[in-house]
Amino acid sequence: MSAARERAVSHSLSCTALEWECIRALAADAGKPMSRYLVDRLLGRDGEGDAEADHAPVLDLASQRAMHDAVERAEATVARLVSAPDAASPDVPEAVRALFEARLEDMVRAGRHAAARALLVPIVGGERAARALGRAVERVARHG
Repeated sequence: MSAARERAVSHSLSCTALEWECIRALAADAGKPMSRYLVDRLLGRDGEGDAEADHAPVLDLASQRAMHDAVERAEATVARLVSAPDAASPDVPEAVRALFEARLEDMVRAGRHAAARALLVPIVGGERAARALGRAVERVARHG
C-alpha cells in the first residue's frame, strides 16, 4: 500500500507548553496543520513532499546574515550598557531587558509576529504579550 493511501496512525509528543506554542506558531506560519508540519520537518521535506539534500545547510545565507547581524546588535547593546560612564557596575536586569527587546524587534523585522507572541504569552500572559509586541512594532516603525 502506498504511503499516501496508508491509514494515518496517531502518536504522542511530549514537550513543554512553551515548546508547544512555538511549534503551533511555526505550523501556522507555514500554513499547515501541526501534525503535517511536524512530519514534514522531521523527515526533511521542504513542504512540497520532496526530501531536501542531506548536505543542505540548516540556514540559508540570508538567515545566516540575519543571525549574524542580530548577534552584533545584541553585542553592541550589552557593550553600551556595561561601559556607560556613570555605571559603577553593569545593570544586569537592564541588559537582559535590552537584549530581550532587541530580539523581539528582530522577530518583528522578520515578520515573525506569531512566533514572538508565542514566546511571550506563556511568560507574561496574553494581554502583556500584546502590549510588548505592540511596543516592539512601534520601535521598529520609528527606528527601522
